Amino acid sequence: LLPDGRIKHVQQQGFCTFDEHRQPLLSRGTVQDISERVEREQAVRDAEERFRRLFEYSPDPAWLIDRGHFVECNHAAVQMLGYADKSALTHTHPSELSPPFQPDGQPSRDKAERLMQATFEQGHQRFDWMHTRQDGSTFWAEVTLAAVDYRGRPMIYCTWRDVTQRRLTEERLVASEKRFRDLVENLSDWVWEIDAEARFTYISPGVEAALGYTPEALLGSAYVDSMAEEGRALFEQAMGDGLP
Repeated sequence: LLPDGRIKHVQQQGFCTFDEHRQPLLSRGTVQDISERVEREQAVRDAEERFRRLFEYSPDPAWLIDRGHFVECNHAAVQMLGYADKSALTHTHPSELSPPFQPDGQPSRDKAERLMQATFEQGHQRFDWMHTRQDGSTFWAEVTLAAVDYRGRPMIYCTWRDVTQRRLTEERLVASEKRFRDLVENLSDWVWEIDAEARFTYISPGVEAALGYTPEALLGSAYVDSMAEEGRALFEQAMGDGLP
């Protein structure tokens, strides 16, 4: 304890010399100031505690991966997968909580290994991944991996976000677009789409019979370029008034 009331941390070592009767004759000692070291150690403990609180109370599933296996997870992860507690989830490879193959045909284990290796090489990765709940149902998660140093070891901090609804919406849009294409490409009339600048973004094959142009020849060109002067004026007026 210093005169001004501050506390200084020290490390002491003492040596004692004895006589032939084992009675102490002389003692010597050294005192080393270790305040900075103690403060650094406390700062590390405080940082780990803040990380632990963020980890545990995150609303999204969070994991720590060490040597290719989940070694810790939070309550949100347990809930999302439908388990009673985390005991069945720790010390598992990510592929063990996934179907054998991802929807792109790649084996889950091989793909997971490549992504974890890429995380250590590049610092982070983000991708969509299909996981499996305890009851066998599957769901899409947006996975974020970040390389971290935790307690002196290189690990991966992993978070999930359920994006099943987003993926289903995207799949419905793709299916709807395919049905639209299949329909218009078999019509005798020609169907077109233009962007905000009135340039063709899609033209059905029927344009070739109607105008003599191939769809490829018109893509990207202005809609009015294929019009006579009278039609161009009417179209520009309609665009100015706002098409329904």
